[in-house]
Amino acid sequence: MMTAAGAILVLVLSNQGYWFGGRTGTIDARWAIDADLPRAALAWDLSFGTIGVASGVVAVDPANPPSTIRITLPEVRVPTAFQWDWRLLANDREIARGSQTIHAYPQDLLAGVKQRLAGRRLVVWDSSDGLPAALEQAGIAFTRVQQGDQLAFARAEIVLVGPGRISDRTFAQAALLGQVTGGGSVMVFQQQVRDRLAGYPLLARPVPQRIEYDLEHPLLHQFDRQALRSFLLGQDNLWALQLPADEAALVVAGWPRETPGEEPVPTDALLVVRSDGKGRLVLCQMPFGDWTDDPRSQLFLRNSLDYLVTRPEPTPPPSQRRPEPVPQKKAAPSVIALPGGAR
Repeated sequence: MMTAAGAILVLVLSNQGYWFGGRTGTIDARWAIDADLPRAALAWDLSFGTIGVASGVVAVDPANPPSTIRITLPEVRVPTAFQWDWRLLANDREIARGSQTIHAYPQDLLAGVKQRLAGRRLVVWDSSDGLPAALEQAGIAFTRVQQGDQLAFARAEIVLVGPGRISDRTFAQAALLGQVTGGGSVMVFQQQVRDRLAGYPLLARPVPQRIEYDLEHPLLHQFDRQALRSFLLGQDNLWALQLPADEAALVVAGWPRETPGEEPVPTDALLVVRSDGKGRLVLCQMPFGDWTDDPRSQLFLRNSLDYLVTRPEPTPPPSQRRPEPVPQKKAAPSVIALPGGAR
């Protein structure tokens, strides 16, 4: 997360302020402009409610690289919000102040996934320091392939494809789609191919003011809009999947439609699920951080693996879906007061 307070100070929080409890996160501080500025001191305090956790002071010198603050959060059992307050001091007076929320997560986000995957063959197409590193850290068994064409010969119930693995060569995509038609569940993370991804054109679009998320979907379990929005900070473009109108696919995250209405329209999406009831394909164009160091990325990985072990349901086009029933509110019982206190 990068913020500028009063156009004076630029603060860059590692992982946009989403850290693992018990580990060290960093905050870089520097002047927002290059000018003849005085040396200053940044005094900070980290607190949980009314309890002080840590504090410190660092110099902010325009002649030097950004000052780095390193903070080790306490270990947490559940996601926990800490407040980081800061004051910028120059010439013995305060010239700016502000605060940021730092979100701490437990380190065992992938706990239990190993047991839930028991008996299922997981194949991962990614570099060793990507998805495999997080899976090994959690003790989850998998088979790694280094080339997409190896998927044509892999027997797997679940396939994960790391970011940037797919080139414009079509045979790798054919192997992936073959896994789906064979009954497998395939998750493809962010790709930037010039051609099509699983039949859908990709378009580089500026980050919009709003993305619509289906927070009830299992892939977004325990996420809120703020955490999902934080993935987009610092991104120049997003690679959108362009779905035709009335496509037989479920959009879990995507651009809002331009005009209101009930008729199906073409959709640009970041997270799409498609299934014929036998196999399942999930296309995710959301940008993620380090799989081992970013708890948001690891939470999404956990949700993905938990979702991919479930039985696929056919995905009908929007025009054939029944609207969700609206729960009826029960009328509150009325109390009638009788005159004279009669009963």
